[in-house]
Amino acid sequence: MRRPILLAFLIAFFNQLSGINAIIYHALRIFELTGTGASAALLATLGIALLNMVFTL
Repeated sequence: MRRPILLAFLIAFFNQLSGINAIIYHALRIFELTGTGASAALLATLGIALLNMVFTL
């Protein structure tokens, strides 16, 4: 069980280190500040979240 636990720890560690959580958390506001409409900002945020999920899997 040592290898799966180590892999789980390292994946979580590098996820936090990369800072992607901060970008995903604030993505809607970031897109709204660029001048896109609320619905376009929401769709762009959903796109980022889906890509993050796909590449995580």
